[in-house]
Amino acid sequence: PSVLYREYGIAGFDLGGSRQPFWNSYYYLKEALKTQKPEVIILEAYAAVFSQQHGLESEIIKSNYGLNFSKDKIESLKVSTPDGKLGYLLEWVYYHNRYEEIRKADFGKYLGKESKYKDWKGHYCLFVNTEFERPVIGEVREDIRMAEKEEEYYRKIIELAKEEGIPIMVIVSPYPVYTEEDAGLLFHAQKIAEEYGVPFINYNEKYDELALDFSVDFADIGHLSYLGSEKLTMDIGDYLSENYDLDDRREDPAYLSWERNAQYYEQQVKNIEMRKITDLSQYLEQI
Repeated sequence: PSVLYREYGIAGFDLGGSRQPFWNSYYYLKEALKTQKPEVIILEAYAAVFSQQHGLESEIIKSNYGLNFSKDKIESLKVSTPDGKLGYLLEWVYYHNRYEEIRKADFGKYLGKESKYKDWKGHYCLFVNTEFERPVIGEVREDIRMAEKEEEYYRKIIELAKEEGIPIMVIVSPYPVYTEEDAGLLFHAQKIAEEYGVPFINYNEKYDELALDFSVDFADIGHLSYLGSEKLTMDIGDYLSENYDLDDRREDPAYLSWERNAQYYEQQVKNIEMRKITDLSQYLEQI
């Protein structure tokens, strides 16, 4: 969001949890729409390759406990848990054993990290780089149907956006362990998007256009590093600017928190880049 704001004036927010399936994304969107109406919704479709009926306990907790208590939260927990177990509603049962780890920051505003979280826009930046081999996948047009439950909520998300009159586009962020099976599942997701007249971009088919460097642009098997994230963001920003009439928020005082978020991110990038410098004169010049 900081790069999207700085380069394009677009005020975005990454509303995500822990490896959430489409049913959690659906309830996140329902929750967001109670208080706001975004100009565009961008749906990450990586969940199309998931086959499980529910997540691990830690994922269930992290993907649901941030929701305000409501009928939607109850429904989200029901669909997220094995056999719709509502025991997860008693949240303290699952986190009470943290008492030995509790510190002063747990009770502080923004967990004691106001400079980071006060203006935070949901993006968890990874300042590590892991080298990978580039996946070699030919043009795949074999339709592999995604898991029934994932498809149901994938369609629900698109239909909800349509009902609310909000443009939606679907993307798949690049990841370095992309397989032919993944390509088939995501092709099925693309066909569904086309059925609804919704743009779909699988960035695993655009490595060259993004100029991805597989030696530094990924943090791990499922995530881009900050360098790769910037490249992806710039391409998304170009697409949004060309296809939607979005307001430039950079001179709007109501959006100063995005400016502060951008400044924070840029400081972190400077810090990490300086740590890579081994030449003293160059280091002093950067200071």
